[in-house]
Amino acid sequence: MDISIQDKVGIFRSYCVGFGHTEGTPLSKASFTIGSGRDYDLHSYDEVAEMVKEISIASQLGELSVCQKSVLHQLKGYGVLAAFHCIAEIEEETT
Repeated sequence: MDISIQDKVGIFRSYCVGFGHTEGTPLSKASFTIGSGRDYDLHSYDEVAEMVKEISIASQLGELSVCQKSVLHQLKGYGVLAAFHCIAEIEEETT
């Protein structure tokens, strides 16, 4: 059983700095603000989900590039990785 959009949004808001979602819209319309200093970028949910997937695969293979390591540290720092892991664990428990 999948977690509801509202529950996922709640998890992302609990874990992530810079997560935005408008009630009543699909999760794919959500966004993350990620960056440092005075340089911040707005990323769609789909972009971030793809980054998490790509980095997870590369880390399992032990082949993270310098760029992927940088993105990994940002995703960790902003709580994004922890939120995706939390959702995955809950979904795994409910199946």
